[in-house]
Amino acid sequence: MSLSVLLGELGDLLRQGKDRIGKIRDLGEAERFRNAELFLLLDRMDGQLGEFEKKLTSAFGSGLADYEAVKLLNNMLQLEYRGIIDYHLYASAFADRDIREKFRNFGAAEIEHARMIIALIRKMGGTPHPGSASVRRRRKVTIKALAEEHLAVETDAIALCERGMNTFRRPDLKWALGTIRLDEIEHSRELSKLYEKYKLATEQVGINRKYVPPKEIDFDGDEPWTG
Repeated sequence: MSLSVLLGELGDLLRQGKDRIGKIRDLGEAERFRNAELFLLLDRMDGQLGEFEKKLTSAFGSGLADYEAVKLLNNMLQLEYRGIIDYHLYASAFADRDIREKFRNFGAAEIEHARMIIALIRKMGGTPHPGSASVRRRRKVTIKALAEEHLAVETDAIALCERGMNTFRRPDLKWALGTIRLDEIEHSRELSKLYEKYKLATEQVGINRKYVPPKEIDFDGDEPWTG
């Protein structure tokens, strides 16, 4: 892991610590009176953390761009992860061959996105965090509900891509985000068509298997891939 990423993580921890101290200090005068020594310590800690955070930002602020990029990419990776799971998990459940094919194509694209994102995260010295697969997937869902859910996911992914393209200067990062954005826009169009076609349908599709990750992805082998 690179120094900039480690420093960025330290900055986040400092901010979290200050937020937690702030919540404790907001408990009221009664608590401060009963625990005067503790609150004096918290006051000193808050000041010291604030001073350290200022120095960290002053000394390394311009060098933390990679860490901010890694954070954005990991947020994107979590969205791609949801698509990979659902598109592969539910694809074979649909009777309509056209829908099955669309979902498999969506899933294949999300796998490629994930590979691009993971490569960039590692190149910047970060660690991929695709999120937890331990949340159980719904056993039954309507096509309308699934299309609606992933329309929201695609919208979030497009917004993240655009934010990253407007924020970071790295050519490789901007190219990857631009490429992913175009794919997600196309997915949104296709999902919108599915939603409109099936928005009045109530038929549910069901699954009876656990998710097995495609072999094309390597998430370091330590993620709980079945749900």
